[in-house]
Amino acid sequence: MFVRVFLLRGWREPLWYRVPESCAAGLARGMCVRVPLRAEVIPAVVTDVSSILPKGLAFKLRDIIDIISLTSDERFKSFAEKAARFYFREQHYFFRRIQHFLTADVVDKGSSKLEVLSVEVEKKRPQLTPAQLDAVEAIAPACESSKFYPTLLHGVTGSGKTEVYRRLIEITAKSGKSTILLLPEVSLAMQFTSLAARAFANKIPVFGFHSASKKSDRAAVFGAAQSGEPVIIIGVHLPIFLPIPNLGLIIIDEEHEQGYQEKKHPRVNSKEMALMRAKIYGIPIVLGSATPSIASLHGVNNGTLKCVKLPERFIGDFPEVIRVPLRHREKRRSFWITNELDRLIKDRLEKKQQIILFLNRRGHCFFVQCKSCGESVVCPHCSVTLTPHRTRTATENSELRCHYCDYSRDIPNECCKCSASGKDFKFKGIGTQQLITIIRDLYPEARAERADFDTASRKKEWVETIDKFSRGEIDILVGTQIVTKGYHFPNVTLVGVIWADLNLNMPIFNAREVAMQKLIQVAGRSGRSLKKGLVVIQSMVDDPLFRSLDERDYVKFCNRELEIRKNAWYPPFCRFVQIECRGDESQQVEQDADVAADLLEEISEQQKIAISVFGPVKPAVHKVQKVEIRHIFLKAATFDEVHQVLRHFDFNNFSSQFFVTPTVG
Repeated sequence: MFVRVFLLRGWREPLWYRVPESCAAGLARGMCVRVPLRAEVIPAVVTDVSSILPKGLAFKLRDIIDIISLTSDERFKSFAEKAARFYFREQHYFFRRIQHFLTADVVDKGSSKLEVLSVEVEKKRPQLTPAQLDAVEAIAPACESSKFYPTLLHGVTGSGKTEVYRRLIEITAKSGKSTILLLPEVSLAMQFTSLAARAFANKIPVFGFHSASKKSDRAAVFGAAQSGEPVIIIGVHLPIFLPIPNLGLIIIDEEHEQGYQEKKHPRVNSKEMALMRAKIYGIPIVLGSATPSIASLHGVNNGTLKCVKLPERFIGDFPEVIRVPLRHREKRRSFWITNELDRLIKDRLEKKQQIILFLNRRGHCFFVQCKSCGESVVCPHCSVTLTPHRTRTATENSELRCHYCDYSRDIPNECCKCSASGKDFKFKGIGTQQLITIIRDLYPEARAERADFDTASRKKEWVETIDKFSRGEIDILVGTQIVTKGYHFPNVTLVGVIWADLNLNMPIFNAREVAMQKLIQVAGRSGRSLKKGLVVIQSMVDDPLFRSLDERDYVKFCNRELEIRKNAWYPPFCRFVQIECRGDESQQVEQDADVAADLLEEISEQQKIAISVFGPVKPAVHKVQKVEIRHIFLKAATFDEVHQVLRHFDFNNFSSQFFVTPTVG
């Protein structure tokens, strides 16, 4: 007997091995084995079993060593199989991505030393409000009886959703079950891990499981998950694919966030997978947000999601929103700071209150352009302009960086097209690096710091910045969308949105939904105590969206958007699937994408399946790391219809690579 396997780490191509008699009984596709590779022993997943020796092998086959168990949980195997089908992947992909973070020894033994976070025990628990109590009582029976109970927890900013999560986790743990808590950013996961460890000290072990976790901590998580004892595992993407036999509850905080959609193919959406896993396991899942996704609200409307509401803030009131046009130059203190915002910043500084300034663009500015010919400096590997950045020790722009492949170079001395002097280059737009410089110049007495992806990628610096702001050691925090998510700063009484319409008209069907969510979320950082909060919205245009920023009217906004999408047959009223065609040669990718689109239409007609095929189209960013990209879009009533069509489509007939991404929306 022979088996084809995929290794769970290292080598990515399938390999064949011989099966000794001691392992032959019961060996089947999908099982885990240990195999020799050179001098190593590596865990692998069996993808094919054959009684015939494969032809064309140029080397002598080695024997598998033994059969191992990644997990004995049949529900997890069903989940991995369904997830693989959903993303048109081999099942081993989801085993591999978890094992990549662990050691082979941990997978073999299924255990590891547990190191519970050592923290100061929380001294006082807040009393639940009537609305919080109603929310807990609505969901608690499903936690106790292990029943699939998908619930949207729609709580306004500052309403105390975290305390509801805490009570539900305690109820789940009393039933001997574990909890997965997902957050949209690693920085938030790190903060929540510390908070949870403090809240559950000496009661329930708490583990962070994400890309910033130490290797030893990741290994401990696997052992804890297999122990059968109640644990809390916190992360962004990874926990949802971790085998946990006694899983009893899944919580997704900030469920509307785009961060749950991975950027790398197959672009797995953790929220979609969490819902799938909860249904297979028959356990409750809670989706929490102050600005729920339109898809979730549609689920409430059609009865697929329950809904509990927290309509009032735990402390404080909703902030007042002021709209200020940016287009009147005579009303600006500087180009990006209006007189009104300037007056309010000075007032808050005088009162020793804190300020958040939100600009959803990192770097120093958008791009650099030659004054003489208008040429911009572009990335040699991607179809994007390079973004000027100021290095940590520089006092002016010192390098250009690509936000897609991380290529960087010095600012050129002359234009690459007309050879004009680099001294005449124009720097267009604004980013957080430039904004923090402006703020420090305008308010030299203020303690101002920056929080964006660049600072968040340096774990120690990010944690220090957030801690200092929480302690009141920073007066003004300049940040991107990373500061809008879930943080509680009681002394913040002013939020300034520097350029509100920056991302308003992105070429995606849910652009207005995303813009509204970001603005309400950042506005929600203000007035989270008894001090009155204020939000200043600066914009170039007077869009109707800016007149709907009271979060108590958010559902009305979503209902209007739902009507528009229903008429256009967009998600959540259909399944929207993106097929990405990638290759090194532009002409070949174009040709393959054209043929593929025609073939998909033919298959849908032959199979009598109502699917709309759009494209291929060249996306705005059509080249990344020297790889050309084209998109084909499919619209269908259900994902099963898409699957029926793609089942008859052979991607191996093309030289280009194809990736399928079901869009959640």
